[in-house]
Amino acid sequence: MRQRLGIAQALLHDPSILILDEPTNGLDPAGIREMRDYLKHIAKEEGIAVLVSSHLLSEMELMCSRVVVIQEGKFVTERAIGEEKQEEQVTVNFRVHDPQAALEALHKLDSVEVLGVQTDRKEVMVQVKDEAIPLIIKVLGDAGVAIYRIEEMKQSLEEEFLKWTGGGRIA
Repeated sequence: MRQRLGIAQALLHDPSILILDEPTNGLDPAGIREMRDYLKHIAKEEGIAVLVSSHLLSEMELMCSRVVVIQEGKFVTERAIGEEKQEEQVTVNFRVHDPQAALEALHKLDSVEVLGVQTDRKEVMVQVKDEAIPLIIKVLGDAGVAIYRIEEMKQSLEEEFLKWTGGGRIA
C-alpha cells in the first residue's frame, strides 16, 4: 500500500516526470503486474516520463521501453528494449528430425552461419538476418528435413547487462 500511496502522492501535482526507486519492491505477483501495467499506462496515456531504478532486470524487461546502465557512477550504455535493428542478425534454433541432413542443406547457403549442431537434441543453431529464415525453411523442406520447432534465441537483459558491465566481476 505504501508503494501505491507514494505514487498517488507524486501524481497529485501532475508531474512531467516520475522518478521511482524499486517500485515493485515488496509487492506480491498480482501487485507487481498491476504496478507495471499502471506505470506503462501513465507513461503512454498521460504522457508522463517514468524513470525507474531497479536491480530486477527481468521486471525491467517487462516494464520499460529503454534501459540505461550505470556502473560505479559512470554511464555504460543506453538501449531500447524489444526493438531490433532490421540489419542485425538473429540466432535461430531449428529442431529437426535429421540434424546432419539439415547441416548439409544449410552449408549450401551463403547467408547462413551455422553456430552449432546438437545431434542428441536434434537441433541446428544458425545466425542469419530475418529475411533469410523463409529461405532456410524452404531449403530444409526441399532436402526432406522435417522441422518441428523454430525458436529465436534472445539474450535476456540480465545476460546483456553482464556483458556490458564485464560479467559482474567482484573486486
